[in-house]
Amino acid sequence: LVDSDGAQRIKDAGIRKQGKPTEDGRMRYKMKRPWADKFGRDWAAGAPDVFRPDGTRWDLNTDGVIGNGSTGVVFVEVYDTKMGKGTRLKAVQIIDHVKFESEGGGSSSISVKNYTADSASAQPKTDSYDDIPF
Repeated sequence: LVDSDGAQRIKDAGIRKQGKPTEDGRMRYKMKRPWADKFGRDWAAGAPDVFRPDGTRWDLNTDGVIGNGSTGVVFVEVYDTKMGKGTRLKAVQIIDHVKFESEGGGSSSISVKNYTADSASAQPKTDSYDDIPF
């Protein structure tokens, strides 16, 4: 979920995705990353990188599963295609972790508040991300 400033940054980046308004005035965007790329490109598929608030890598065994209501910074890669700008979920930095609690077989998702690179206290300590953090 992003506020109007975040929605404007998405639009300014040339991203074609259309957000859906929520009851509280924010916009919900779905950013995807395919598990397997039809062309076999490793960089285009698989799990996104996930980081702790301090920028170190998330460890599922130590940190646990990310539950609904967790907040974080989403890093989206924007690239040119024949049809315009394309997007790919690159990484997620969890700022406030809510433990996943199963309600009888449901799945987990992340609800993301609008953090900017300036307001997030840490950045992922990994390869350079020239991507846009939303």
